[in-house]
Amino acid sequence: MMDYKMLINEIQAHNKDLIEQVKEKNVELQRLREENKRYKEALEFYGNEINYQVFIQNGKSNIERDGGEKARQELKGDSK
Repeated sequence: MMDYKMLINEIQAHNKDLIEQVKEKNVELQRLREENKRYKEALEFYGNEINYQVFIQNGKSNIERDGGEKARQELKGDSK
């Protein structure tokens, strides 16, 4: 005859492991969402046509002044 208490204990232990895995995945998912948001913001900067227009006061476009710094920061994860 099967020991139901042992089986229940095994199932409970397995469930605890699964709950821990889900928590870890949720943390990773949140990190990836934040990273995705930063990348999207950087892409929006480079995709915005107004950032390529030259302004009289400084003679450079926002893109020229940036020189790719925003992209490099996001790729390193050092967003401002």
